[in-house]
Amino acid sequence: MVAPATNGHAPHSRLERLRDAAPTPPHDLAAERSVLGAMLIDPAAVAEVGTERLRPEHYFSPQHQAIAAAIGAAHAETGATDPIAVAEVLRRRDRPDIGVDALLDLAEEASALGAAAGVAGHARIVRQHAATRSMVDIARTVQIAAQSGAAAEHLRSLFQRALEDAPSVSPAVIV
Repeated sequence: MVAPATNGHAPHSRLERLRDAAPTPPHDLAAERSVLGAMLIDPAAVAEVGTERLRPEHYFSPQHQAIAAAIGAAHAETGATDPIAVAEVLRRRDRPDIGVDALLDLAEEASALGAAAGVAGHARIVRQHAATRSMVDIARTVQIAAQSGAAAEHLRSLFQRALEDAPSVSPAVIV
């Protein structure tokens, strides 16, 4: 019997079935919110986050991914990263579901926590979770291929390609 997928449809592949049955991938929404809020408060935080090589796809939350991309675009276009500038980018990107009020909430929350001072550390946490999620996905892909009878050389090749596409992983992330 096939368990229904989270979207209400039957899963089409082993990977989808494994993902549906798997626990929630590692993430830290508070760290994500802190980084985003810090960048909304202080444009200099964008450069500091950049030193951690944090990209929008490293965020777990799709909403946070969209906000991070909009902050980067606003910063590149005008140098501004305030909630109004970012909301305008989101509007142009057809994301009216993320309004200025949500961005103001992130900025206010970050301000109350003093997040701008710890933005590099929080960005590292977000990136480490992204790297861990990537490793989990690689392991699942290799597991499915192995269970399907793939040759060892194919598995090595698959693993190597996946590692090349994954966010860089330091030994501290794996431990």
